[in-house]
Amino acid sequence: MRRESSDVEARREDEERNRRREALDVLLEARDRLLAQMTDDVLSNRDTILDGSGTEGLFRFDLEEIEDRYSARLNALNSLLENLEYRNPRIRHRIETLTTTSRALKKDVSAFLGKLDQWDLVDIDVSKLEGEEMLVVLALTADEYPE
Repeated sequence: MRRESSDVEARREDEERNRRREALDVLLEARDRLLAQMTDDVLSNRDTILDGSGTEGLFRFDLEEIEDRYSARLNALNSLLENLEYRNPRIRHRIETLTTTSRALKKDVSAFLGKLDQWDLVDIDVSKLEGEEMLVVLALTADEYPE
């Protein structure tokens, strides 16, 4: 009896997931079409948008009209897509090490972390080696969303 109810629930979840996927496809196509129209409008008004001295062209009515026409709809579509696109992230872990000195510790760790902007620092451990050298062990994590 319990197994039948769990099968029914699983089928309902699959159906709901399929419905969401179908709605996502519709909204993605709508956004692509809207972006194509906006691109055409921007390119067809290139001279009037960029015309003028300094930044005057960027504040012309033509650009404001394009912005008014598309920005609210694009933001709304992106919000709808974000809400429909329910995806559980896969958590990735990474351990990195570097050797430095106490004087250069802050600079070296900051520079290293600057190269890993999608990763979050979870833990750091510093151990003294020989002389002034130090071993830094960094534990990092990141969310990865499946396509």
